[in-house]
Amino acid sequence: YICFTNPTTDQCVDYSPQSQAMKIYPKEPHDGDETCLEFHMLSPDGAEERPSRVVCVHHERSWAWARVAVFSSHTMEWHILPETGTLLLEGDSNTIATVVSGFICWGHKEKGCILVLSTETFQFSIMDLPWPLKFPLSSFMLGQTKDGKLCIVHVHECKLVVWLRTVEDGVEGFMLHKVISLCTAVKEVTERPVLDNADVRLMTIINGFVYLSVFYWK
Repeated sequence: YICFTNPTTDQCVDYSPQSQAMKIYPKEPHDGDETCLEFHMLSPDGAEERPSRVVCVHHERSWAWARVAVFSSHTMEWHILPETGTLLLEGDSNTIATVVSGFICWGHKEKGCILVLSTETFQFSIMDLPWPLKFPLSSFMLGQTKDGKLCIVHVHECKLVVWLRTVEDGVEGFMLHKVISLCTAVKEVTERPVLDNADVRLMTIINGFVYLSVFYWK
């Protein structure tokens, strides 16, 4: 992310060159609480002949309320949807969004869930995280496979664990897809023992590729 700060207005903007998403923190709070504006790019959909769109999500930090507006490149106008009438989440839930095929997702570690906004209906819903990731200290990242499906990736004890969103017996949920040992690969790349104070971290997921970094502590 690139962070911009306006010292005159005390406003901050975070911009992601990778996803072309922008998050703006307005100067004036809403009802005494911190709010932010998020902007997400949706590419044209050839199958449905949809134009490119920009989705603006204005929400409170705790997600007690949210409002969505959609800008179309065809009409060059904003379509503002009604404000959500129910509490989406509760508590301090500031997190980074991930745009995948048909969805904008926010992973909430402390809540053990994923907040999802459908780009078809622009309705919010909640997805449960796999039970091993519901612990507060779990480190995971949302992304998409090469065919655009939602996935969750996390690193545990030098292993890369991948979960895919599937439907089984009419029930939709995350299923363990693959566990990959990183020990040999890390040792070959760094030419150092893997357990020599090494810390493997997730950096990003782009079109089915997971990017990692390795830190060695003194």
